[in-house]
Amino acid sequence: MSGRLIAFVAWCALIWMGATWAAYAAWSPFASASGGGPGGRGGGGYYGGPMHK
Repeated sequence: MSGRLIAFVAWCALIWMGATWAAYAAWSPFASASGGGPGGRGGGGYYGGPMHK
């Protein structure tokens, strides 16, 4: 396999793992900026419902 193919597969795997982790943690980079960690209160997570008006 060529180096480009290996790099592309590694890049795809990295994107896939990031998306999987974000879905598992119920975290979004587009959530409200009210603070809080992934999956917790205030990060736009679904634990306590939406934190916006």
